[in-house]
Amino acid sequence: MLNQNDEECHNIIGEAVLHIALNDGEICVRSLLDELNSMAKQEESAARLALINEATLWLKGFLKAEHAHRSELRWIVHSARDSEH
Repeated sequence: MLNQNDEECHNIIGEAVLHIALNDGEICVRSLLDELNSMAKQEESAARLALINEATLWLKGFLKAEHAHRSELRWIVHSARDSEH
């Protein structure tokens, strides 16, 4: 079960996915990290910035090639596809 903070981090990542998808970008760990970095630079809320940083740290764990296709990332792609409909 996810705790409240996990859900909020997933929502932050979902926002990044949606922005990338709406701009016809490739959704991958690197592009998500770039988008989160962009979001962090514009964020004024300390609480939201902390969530963006937490999501960034979580995603950095997937940068290694052996983690590129882990099931934890599948929800990101499915979320992006679902949001297009």
